[in-house]
Amino acid sequence: MAGYIGSKASVVNSGAERKTVITATAGQTSLTGLSYTPTQVHVFQNGVRLVDGTDYTATNGSSITLTVGASTNDQIVVVSYATVEISDAVSASSGGTFSGNVVVNDTITTTNFTTTNIKATGETASRSATGVAAMRISMDTANNTILGSENVTSITDNATGDHSVNITNAMSNNNYTAQITGNMNYTSSGVYVFGFYDNNSSNTAQNYKSASLLRISGRFASSSSSSAVETDLVCASVIGDLA
Repeated sequence: MAGYIGSKASVVNSGAERKTVITATAGQTSLTGLSYTPTQVHVFQNGVRLVDGTDYTATNGSSITLTVGASTNDQIVVVSYATVEISDAVSASSGGTFSGNVVVNDTITTTNFTTTNIKATGETASRSATGVAAMRISMDTANNTILGSENVTSITDNATGDHSVNITNAMSNNNYTAQITGNMNYTSSGVYVFGFYDNNSSNTAQNYKSASLLRISGRFASSSSSSAVETDLVCASVIGDLA
């Protein structure tokens, strides 16, 4: 048996190590039940590293054949490494392009994100990251009930036609864009209007929206007066930067 006594084999290529320990029987030459990549495997017999092609043959990835049969209770250790195709990896420092789909099951954090090609699961069209709603809600203001939402903690019924939407992850400031609409029951005597609630007649402050709250008003307006109303469907969305 050609070979030498030495330390554990150095890693042939980057990857996870797999080690199989076999207690040999008298005259055993076939080592089966293995999983390895040819040329990415080392075999030790009682601490002696064997020479590939001389002391053993390893070509099929699942078994190895010893040139000389082992003795009873010889310890055979097979160490292999899962290969990593470095040429098919994207550099962490220089970046690169993925030609296939990339699935991420956790948070992605970006700096100076300027791409205009973002797509959610199930979508067929791409859109700008700045055009994705930071908050959205559908609610029944008559019953103070959330029908569907994203990034909303709760809603507060302040009074008839006056509801606050409490944003979970706050916006960076109160200069975001908000869109508000509702179920407008048609009437010949007036119109239903949904928008920001503002009880500041001087209009000197934006008390109808803050970084963590959007206050929504529902009104019925006629040519001579207006009154607060509630309905079974009011929808709102916010576009802007999160804090």
